[in-house]
Amino acid sequence: MAELALIAWIPLALLLFATLPRGRAALTGVILATLFLPMATIPLGGLPDYDKSNATSLGLLLAVVVFDHARLSRFRFSRGDLPMIVFCTSPFLTSLLNGLGVYDGCSSIMLQVLRWGIPYFIGRLYCATSEDLRGMAIGLVLGGLVYVPLCLWEVRMSPQLHAQVYGFHQHMFAQSRRFGGFRPVVFMQHGIMVGIWMTLTSMIAFFLWRGRVLRRLFGLPMGLVVLAMLATCVLCKSLGALILLVGGVGLVLLTIHLRTRALVFLLALLPSGYITSRVLGWTGESAVWVIETYIDPARAKSLGSRFGYEELQLEHVSSRPFFGWGRWGRDRPKSDRTGKAITITDSLWVLLLGQFGLVGMGAYFLVLGVPVFLTAARLDPSRYSSPAGAPVLCLAVVLGVYAADKLTNGMPNPVFMFVAGGLSTFWLKGGFGSAADGSKPEGRLS
Repeated sequence: MAELALIAWIPLALLLFATLPRGRAALTGVILATLFLPMATIPLGGLPDYDKSNATSLGLLLAVVVFDHARLSRFRFSRGDLPMIVFCTSPFLTSLLNGLGVYDGCSSIMLQVLRWGIPYFIGRLYCATSEDLRGMAIGLVLGGLVYVPLCLWEVRMSPQLHAQVYGFHQHMFAQSRRFGGFRPVVFMQHGIMVGIWMTLTSMIAFFLWRGRVLRRLFGLPMGLVVLAMLATCVLCKSLGALILLVGGVGLVLLTIHLRTRALVFLLALLPSGYITSRVLGWTGESAVWVIETYIDPARAKSLGSRFGYEELQLEHVSSRPFFGWGRWGRDRPKSDRTGKAITITDSLWVLLLGQFGLVGMGAYFLVLGVPVFLTAARLDPSRYSSPAGAPVLCLAVVLGVYAADKLTNGMPNPVFMFVAGGLSTFWLKGGFGSAADGSKPEGRLS
């Protein structure tokens, strides 16, 4: 069933583009694939494995080529795309410098493009106006709302949907137990990934409701929708996601109340500041003490172990800081006696730093951070609460919060690469001052 679903995604993506406006089909496709495709893999000899992320990208790219080749032929890369280009191509140098050869370098590029580049690129294709971004924000809210009943079912019955539909559990079942109950996993990789998904989509719903951008959804008052989504966030029992939820909501409320750009600038710079402090020697002991004292000793112990593993990873990568060690587990230090890895990598920034060095890791966070920075610099504070400006602000903050989540967790979500591409296009084309803005949405995302 899992293999059938992965294969069936290709014609389904084509069907979406055949029946919906192109931009709406692209957004619907990336959300549906992320929410419902199985965590399964079909090995392909000599090519990257056909898994959930690669299937998502290949299906959407094929649909664009078949149904919207004219838009594809008009697309031109800009200097704003340089971080993504560096991120996708720098692994080739990593492979060469580590003696892994040209074949491994080409394979690495292909994997980067499939996993990260194509969702970003398709977002770039279909967003040009504030109306497009409004449609994107509403689509993300719908994606979160669809997961509410599924999450509530698994909170009560335990994470079983993936096993019931596809025949197997996608992760260790024991890790779904939290605070005397269960946290939902649904069709994602882990309960943490579901928690951050519900957090980010709930944030968007809250600010669309507060900014009066969206008053009703499927006939339901938005206040009720927001309440249901926020309650589901709490029931996901993901402490990190809840901290990010409170921080993100507080940041936007203060930004709107004070009409200041400073907080969004700080959010854009948060990953670089955190990573710099870790590389320069901050051990994280103070954060562990705060969580142990005020929140939960068990979570503090988990965080302390994570920091300890990261220290070992940083020591290992210090010998190849710029382009890293490459893939195949080379980025993790090994035991001299057994030859097995002695660390567990949870944080995406550590994984990217170990595999692709400062160049690859830095490029990744620039892809996410530059649209947030541009929003802080170019969005006039007078527009923060307006129907046109509120979706732009909340998407930028959500993207910044997603980047912050990658400082502690490592599960990628292609939807937010799509958001990064769309937000980048909006500002690269001039933002609210462009000729396109104010006209009908280019990609019909709304």
